[in-house]
Amino acid sequence: PGAKDKFVTIPCGLTPLPAASAQAPVWAKGLKQPYFVYVGTFSENKNQRRVLEAWAALQKVHPQLPALVLAGPCPEDYRKAVIGPALANLPRAAEVLLPGRISNEDLAWAYGNALGVLQPSIAEGFGLPIIEAMSLGVPVVCSNTTSLPETAGGAARLFDPFHPTSIGEAVLELWQDAALRERLSTQGRERSRAFTWRQSAEKIAAEIERQLS
Repeated sequence: PGAKDKFVTIPCGLTPLPAASAQAPVWAKGLKQPYFVYVGTFSENKNQRRVLEAWAALQKVHPQLPALVLAGPCPEDYRKAVIGPALANLPRAAEVLLPGRISNEDLAWAYGNALGVLQPSIAEGFGLPIIEAMSLGVPVVCSNTTSLPETAGGAARLFDPFHPTSIGEAVLELWQDAALRERLSTQGRERSRAFTWRQSAEKIAAEIERQLS
């Protein structure tokens, strides 16, 4: 057998988030329109640079474009070298919020009130945020690279993360197409049910039994 036959991939489970904050978090007080949300760290692999390039192009054409929330820790050197200059290129920088690391209650609020979840990573081992979003019925747009298409299982609108134009087209389509949002919401809820810790444990146990038999 080849090397690939020696490995079995078993996805992790989804730990449900706590109930969302009853009121909008302090960092969200400035949101005056629908928004897309990204959740995770900041880096070149996480690809916020190209997302902000896409947003700059979209803002120039669409005055009513949804806001963007980029939630997660951002290293100070990366903020200064990449994020700051990218924000400066936006026609309406105030419509992009960077709340930093947020609590699980605020995270549940951010997902639950979002128009869509954006996952633009170049490479991921799994992509937990898209499954978290799907479990709450939030439509997802994400990269078409590495594990993300497999994790999404056809329940997300995919884009090429290397091209801001492709990111922008996916965002624009989800924003303007209510039927697409509804379809992805329904498909996402169904997809998220495939990721439980019980199922993960049962698959691991079954594989151990198979190897020992």
